[in-house]
Amino acid sequence: MQLDTNDFMLGGYHSDSAKSGITAVFPMKPNVAGISQHGGSPGTMETDILRPLHRKNNSVDAVGICGRSIFGFTAVQGIIKRMRENGAGFRVGNIRVPIVPAAAIFDFVDNEEMPEEKWGDLAYESRSKSIRTGLYWAGRGATVGKIRGVANCTPSGQGFSQYRKGGLYVGVLTVLNAFGDIRNGQGEIIAGARDENGKFVDSIEYAKTHGVTNSRMKVNTTVGVLITNLVGDTSTMGRMAEACNLGYASRIYPYSTSYDGDTVFAVSTNEVEEDIDLAMMIARSVASDSVISVFQ
Repeated sequence: MQLDTNDFMLGGYHSDSAKSGITAVFPMKPNVAGISQHGGSPGTMETDILRPLHRKNNSVDAVGICGRSIFGFTAVQGIIKRMRENGAGFRVGNIRVPIVPAAAIFDFVDNEEMPEEKWGDLAYESRSKSIRTGLYWAGRGATVGKIRGVANCTPSGQGFSQYRKGGLYVGVLTVLNAFGDIRNGQGEIIAGARDENGKFVDSIEYAKTHGVTNSRMKVNTTVGVLITNLVGDTSTMGRMAEACNLGYASRIYPYSTSYDGDTVFAVSTNEVEEDIDLAMMIARSVASDSVISVFQ
């Protein structure tokens, strides 16, 4: 799939032996960014600066999504190093400090191979307007439906959807590694936990009978990045990110449990005026479609 905008580029890398990787979004213009974080187990880096009570309307140089939990931030450092070498970042005296907030998914499913800084270097080198959906980049080891443990879950990956209304552009990248099941527009489970016969299990109904105390379930987190050109500030971007979380909740059942660290970033080049409520409706719809695109 190709981005329908010249304002952003995407890059990524994954290791087939590790079954993990990194995905990064690169704004090509000055921007403003915000965040919405849900779930009880977040793994994040440099996210506080995106909140309204901190320094106002920061421009980010990239946003990273990595596998391997907090160890994946080693790969993010590869992106930061390359950006500093190329003169990107916030100037502090003679030093450039790239602003690269990031979030990690937990994808230690069947191996413990650790990430390397070169993952980020290769992701930086791969920057383009193209994105692959499915088991690629940070989504390489992603899975959904953990109520019966990882042995009975479904491989998932990363997805992307976009929408343009006149001059307004909204795109949503999703790395889907959820505790819950995925339902389509008809309410049918299309990915998730399976029973002994390989049939999908309704995780919420299963939990009512069996509880949710199995430690094998605690390997989750859905991370999204919304990209847009909507005029707004840090608070506006936080609202757009929150709309994405609502879109995710319409497809992921259950969503944002104590076993998830769900995090959504929103980044805008701040160029097109539009009603915020309409923009949030679009963001919610595009985020929902982004989840479904993982399996198409």
